[in-house]
Amino acid sequence: MSITVSLENYRIRGPHGWFEWEREQGQDLVITVRVRIDENSIEQLSDTMDYGQIQQVIHDEVADGEPTKLLEHLGQRIIARLNNFEQTSSIHVRIEKPAAPLPHSGGLSVVECDWVREQ
Repeated sequence: MSITVSLENYRIRGPHGWFEWEREQGQDLVITVRVRIDENSIEQLSDTMDYGQIQQVIHDEVADGEPTKLLEHLGQRIIARLNNFEQTSSIHVRIEKPAAPLPHSGGLSVVECDWVREQ
């Protein structure tokens, strides 16, 4: 059986972006993480992924972690922190950057990273 545990649309401010001013001023990011668990019997919190643990990892990497120029790298860092749970079979991270410096108005900048455990 496969179960997905998610923390969706977590808005958090962090010093990330390609331009120096983005890293100096910081900006809001909206992050969704989906963790797929392969487990036949889930009766304890230790059998699954805790929502609070997911949120804490995001906070540690986005708000308190080393600034990064690319959101792709930030997504990889979040995955690296979550993929050590042995029941985890895959992780999906979506990072939205609502105030991305785009040349024209409109549109939503999004980076998505996926990880699948090799069998």
